[in-house]
Amino acid sequence: MGGSSFSIDDWSRKSSGYKGKSLHDIYTTHQLLDDVDPKKIKNGVRESCDSDSNPNSTPIIIGLDFTGSMSGILTYIIQTGLGELFKEIYTRKPVSDPQVLFCGIGDAMVGDPAPFQVGQFESQCDLLTDGLEKFWIDGCMGGGNDMESYDLPYYFAATMTKTDAMLKRNQKGFLFTIGDEPPPETLTPAIIENVFGIQTEHNLPFKQLIKMVSQSYIPFHIIMSEGSHPTHYGLDSVTRPWRQLLGENAIVCRDHHKLSEVIVSILEVKAGKDKAAILSSWDGNTALVVKEAIQHLPATTHEGLVF
Repeated sequence: MGGSSFSIDDWSRKSSGYKGKSLHDIYTTHQLLDDVDPKKIKNGVRESCDSDSNPNSTPIIIGLDFTGSMSGILTYIIQTGLGELFKEIYTRKPVSDPQVLFCGIGDAMVGDPAPFQVGQFESQCDLLTDGLEKFWIDGCMGGGNDMESYDLPYYFAATMTKTDAMLKRNQKGFLFTIGDEPPPETLTPAIIENVFGIQTEHNLPFKQLIKMVSQSYIPFHIIMSEGSHPTHYGLDSVTRPWRQLLGENAIVCRDHHKLSEVIVSILEVKAGKDKAAILSSWDGNTALVVKEAIQHLPATTHEGLVF
């Protein structure tokens, strides 16, 4: 997938129809559709492929916590943030030919009916946003167990994606998960079979999944400090376990309105751009939010970027 290019004008026209709408106005699906059901993926794999319009594709997976505590953040991302993210990526060009795949994350451990939903790698605005509208928002309800199934995008990326960036150029893509809860510890065979339809015999600790996915992607988790869990239990209750898993790649975002700028700045850091130059390119409060997010992130100039 991902054979067309993003247009800011297309996004502006599309997003204007979202203004004033709630999540349930945008996501009108009332069941898990085959198009986003990981058990129904054709040939068991999502592909990020080079094409005439995207000859040096860069796969970017973004997994969004779809549970109730994140609803306000999700509304902003769908209405505004997605277009801002693409606009900044294409204006600042930290990576070439970005192809974005969105995932919806719930909580498989409490029995969500659709705890993981997955789109396609897309470069064209209409295809990306139309794909998002197929997600069943109430399928990812979450529960009171102080974690969500953030490990599901890792399993998916590690075992069910195929990218020309890696196959042709030995270059990694990017995996961003975004949420407000601590990470789970172990992915069980029962959950793997229930979500993906794949039979396995052994538990997969999250640490092992990170090693697996790191063969093809650079993983990040963005902790939304405005979410319910940090608000009620303190930010450290979320950052500490994530940093034990991901180190500096566990990122704190203090303002969901600046999420796009944080993601783009992370990509720029990994491209080797000077942090001072990145910060000086943002104004006021944006620079403050970005500074906190990237201050401990080391630059890496040869880890999966295409220029």
